[in-house]
Amino acid sequence: MNEFKIVLDENFGTYVTIPEVSRKVWLEVSDDLEISEFSTNLPNSYQTKIDQLLEKSGVWFYKAEEKVFNEFGEKIPLELLGIHLLSEDDEPDFIFGLVFGSPRESEHGIGLKMSLNTMDIIDYGDAEVAYF
Repeated sequence: MNEFKIVLDENFGTYVTIPEVSRKVWLEVSDDLEISEFSTNLPNSYQTKIDQLLEKSGVWFYKAEEKVFNEFGEKIPLELLGIHLLSEDDEPDFIFGLVFGSPRESEHGIGLKMSLNTMDIIDYGDAEVAYF
């Protein structure tokens, strides 16, 4: 388990680290969610979901990377830019979005939406997919 409590800034986000990337990654709660009102004091249950998400990065990161490579038909340079939390605390599935940058798609970026419960990729497209 993550031993540090996640505290979000006024933009509902913070930087986190995962072993799969060498630099910190922006993690944010969608400001459309009611949970964003608790950004400086997230409930323990939501904190636990974030911890699970970060602990399972070795699964979702490589699954997302593989999807992008398959869509492009080859391995391309990718940089994980952001993780966007898209679910309320009381929702049965925890949905999150990932935004990747790449020189191959520099104008619109690359976005995926995934389920933490099943690790299924729900949607794929430009970066906007990861925000809604």
